Amino acid sequence: MKVLEAFKLYQRVVKELIENITAKPTKWFVDFLLKLFDAVVAIPGKINFSSLSRYSGLTDRTFRNWFKRKDCDWLEFNRKAMSRAFGDDRKIVLAFDPAHITKNGESTYGIGRYWSGAEKRTKAGLEIMAFGAISVTRGKCMMLEAVQTPPVEELHNKKTMTMLEWYLWLVTSQKERLLGISNVLTADAFFSRKPFIDGVIEAGFSFVGRLLPKQRLRYLANESDKELTRHKKGRKFQFGGKVDPEALDMDRVHPCHVNGAETAYWAIVNCVAMERNIKVVVARHKTMGTVMYFSTDTKMDAEEIARIYRLRFQIEFGIRDAKQYTGLDDSQTRSKERLDFSFNLSFAVRNVLDILTSEIYHHLSIGQLKSLLTKAYLVNLIRRKFGGRPKIRLIEELDSIIYGLIGASA
Repeated sequence: MKVLEAFKLYQRVVKELIENITAKPTKWFVDFLLKLFDAVVAIPGKINFSSLSRYSGLTDRTFRNWFKRKDCDWLEFNRKAMSRAFGDDRKIVLAFDPAHITKNGESTYGIGRYWSGAEKRTKAGLEIMAFGAISVTRGKCMMLEAVQTPPVEELHNKKTMTMLEWYLWLVTSQKERLLGISNVLTADAFFSRKPFIDGVIEAGFSFVGRLLPKQRLRYLANESDKELTRHKKGRKFQFGGKVDPEALDMDRVHPCHVNGAETAYWAIVNCVAMERNIKVVVARHKTMGTVMYFSTDTKMDAEEIARIYRLRFQIEFGIRDAKQYTGLDDSQTRSKERLDFSFNLSFAVRNVLDILTSEIYHHLSIGQLKSLLTKAYLVNLIRRKFGGRPKIRLIEELDSIIYGLIGASA
């Protein structure tokens, strides 16, 4: 039966990933996780303790107790999912992106006002820092971990941290595990600032980002500049003038190819604000205008710099999938530990769905596969309810109709 087979395949992938975790959880916890993963894809609406209880047969209190656990290594689980999805691919970059989570309630841990990229303004709610691994070859992202941003007051009172320093600490505090995946980081233009760049480079990463149009850049001195000061005393020229992205000096830049750009040029320049040399790619797009991508690794290929940054948006698609299909926005709890468990569960289930769409259900999106699995749960429920051989034909017809409806919408 096609629908029930989909659910069995989903269960098999979940079980294999859990069994491959290095620090294996207890049998009780494994049994709970298997039921939990089943329930998340069975629920057609909001995924919270009430709906999880309704679709799993476990009590609301059971979920509240298990969600307090801190020993579930979600990063390890998602690394295993990444390895399965990307195989032997070694062209992987790390992406991270702060994401706004809709949430009300004054007693909820971390409640405050945070930037919402979707609405282009600050709004009440929670914030997580989402980490993802992007395959440059496949152009796909697997979510790695979600870490909640603490209240601003807590950052200021305890460590006198700014938000930028908090984001940097998240990266550097687990640099060994992240460097085991990739030494290249990418994030949006907000992070293209000296304190953050210096911190990640010191931790062993190189950074690919985007520069704002008003960023002050200087060409490095070429032979013509050096010739002017050859017979003069004093310090020789280090720089050869300001970079104007709208009027590049063609004697100091090199052409390259960027998909979708009308023209593109690269050069190694000096960034005044960062106090370091970087490799910049200036691409002119018909719709976006002039965009400046950069890498702190001046040996990185120019076309790869642009491709890596543009693939950064894959992590935003991963966050979107988790919000729409696996309950990232639905958490019913207020405590720090349960929120952490809920956010990371959402990313983990999203990853399993992504694996299945890549390996087997190529014609389905993550949302369509989630819908298929939800209907598989209903078919199985009907089968258990009626049972017996006389009803098998009816169940098979229902199975065929449901699978056909999902396929037709793909």
